[in-house]
Amino acid sequence: MLALLKGAVCALGLCAAILVGGSARAAEAAPETGSIPFCVNLSPDEESAPTYGNAVGKGMFSLSRADLTFTWDIGFKDLTSRPLAANMHGPQRPGAIAGVVFALVPKGDAIASPLKGSLVLNDGQLEYLLTERLYVNITTQKYPEGELRGQLKRLRPGEACPAPYPPAK
Repeated sequence: MLALLKGAVCALGLCAAILVGGSARAAEAAPETGSIPFCVNLSPDEESAPTYGNAVGKGMFSLSRADLTFTWDIGFKDLTSRPLAANMHGPQRPGAIAGVVFALVPKGDAIASPLKGSLVLNDGQLEYLLTERLYVNITTQKYPEGELRGQLKRLRPGEACPAPYPPAK
């Protein structure tokens, strides 16, 4: 686990210390700047329970290397009923169910497209993000367990957000 976290943090350019022979030593590389992009395609097909509707959505995310601020901009349309919640869930792989990691909309605020926000990630949230174990779930009155869902995917330089899988019906 330590190697995974060290690798994930080093991949962000945040290596401050490297364990060598049981002792910490300062890394010689300067921290990288900029941000890491992520995206999500939202579909009823991604939900664990049967969900029927024409709702679709897409989200773009950015992780600041400097301060671990995670920002999002998520659009969606054609929900079958009023949205009840929009949350980030994890840690989990596609198709399985996990608990809420954080809300994408402050409690009490209206849930409407587009959803925009940010927060500074803690170590656990960062690990889930970098290992692609987070998913967005939007619940509605008709589908209180979730109507739209999608797994976050890290985008490599020059890569576009992939098409949803399985393809929307």
